[in-house]
Amino acid sequence: NISVNLGYTNSILEYDQAGLNNYQYDRPSISVSYNFAPSWSTGVSYTYTDAEFDITEDFTSHNVGVNLGYTHSVRDSFSAGANYSEKNYDTIDPETPDPRNDYYVVSGSLGWTHNFSPHKTLVMSGGPAYIHRTDEENDTSQNFDIRYISRFETGSWFIGAHGGYEDRSFQGYEDGLSE
Repeated sequence: NISVNLGYTNSILEYDQAGLNNYQYDRPSISVSYNFAPSWSTGVSYTYTDAEFDITEDFTSHNVGVNLGYTHSVRDSFSAGANYSEKNYDTIDPETPDPRNDYYVVSGSLGWTHNFSPHKTLVMSGGPAYIHRTDEENDTSQNFDIRYISRFETGSWFIGAHGGYEDRSFQGYEDGLSE
């Protein structure tokens, strides 16, 4: 069983006031998943982003992920994954050094999902991350995700925690990589 998903996002932010950091980005993506045995599945994904800003520097980014999943029983499944993400800022003026650092992040995770019932699920995953920034020291960190999800007929709610490095380029108040 093979599943292929293609996606494309075009997002534009234009403020009513002059002098704010308007942006436009294009983001094509593809993911392929394959169930190669009744209990085993694998997948790969790729996302490219081309971002243009009015004030801050334009950039491109690439994100590649691979995963392997194993369903042990109706209640328990396990996963392993790896991700590579890089961000490259454009240099507008060759005479002016780039004030931002290009970077890449390599991360991995192991995960466990436990279904208490068809409507109650616990999802946990975590692993290491390596961060390489141009012109700065390299860094290591941990990433984790814990969620308890409760589904009901017309929706769901969850409680959880998430930690690690995250790119915040399109959130308005902060740009770049944040822990």
